[in-house]
Amino acid sequence: MSLLEIPRDVLFFCSVLYNVECWDDEKIKEIFEHFEFEIQDELTPVENPLIGYYSKEMGETLKRKILIFKNRGNRDQLISLKKITTDLEIDSMVDGKRTINLDCGYLSLENMVLATGKPYSHRIYLQDGVYAELTYKFENKSFSGLPWTYPDYQHPEKIDFFNKNRQALL
Repeated sequence: MSLLEIPRDVLFFCSVLYNVECWDDEKIKEIFEHFEFEIQDELTPVENPLIGYYSKEMGETLKRKILIFKNRGNRDQLISLKKITTDLEIDSMVDGKRTINLDCGYLSLENMVLATGKPYSHRIYLQDGVYAELTYKFENKSFSGLPWTYPDYQHPEKIDFFNKNRQALL
């Protein structure tokens, strides 16, 4: 028998891919002003294998920032964070196209989870249209991707970024 216990709090993040013709760093900070976060420019991965995919919708001048929220939280908060980021994406559309892509998720000691609104065989439904996707597992002293992990999250630079931020949970 397993005992039911509330898991340890996690570290939330939001990967922000945006069109620099529509957004700048100050506007990004403004939309997340009610969250305490930091932008680790010196650590933020610059490689994005899916840039061609996103540029078809969002334009050619794309930039990425990853916001790490300072306050740890309960994993259940992923649902409300995904709803907030989805509303932000919709509100910022121009001519039916996104100008910003927001991937929110959390880091725990054992894994990294992204939130999505798209069902798929490896995604677990949570609530209110939000699914959780296990993106990394932690083993052998590092995060590693899974067969379904998006190519931009498979890049060693991004894995290193999340490994370094995992240290805050120790």
